[in-house]
Amino acid sequence: MQKKKKCQNCGGAYIVNIPNNFFEREEHLVMKCPYCHFSLSMMIEDGQLITESDASPYLKNLSQKRVSTQPWVELLK
Repeated sequence: MQKKKKCQNCGGAYIVNIPNNFFEREEHLVMKCPYCHFSLSMMIEDGQLITESDASPYLKNLSQKRVSTQPWVELLK
């Protein structure tokens, strides 16, 4: 599944590839803006989609959790 994202830091637009079974596996997906490398974590908790920016202390703890890093395929020009 592809999702358009807009960077919260620089406003750059890009497309993220989200694995089809991401919602069932309840994994964390870490995205990095291709322009300014701002990190954003996306996760599912109790059926809700939650996003965390790299300003969040939560991202610092991600190394202890199961994380899948899917690169984006294309930049929006």
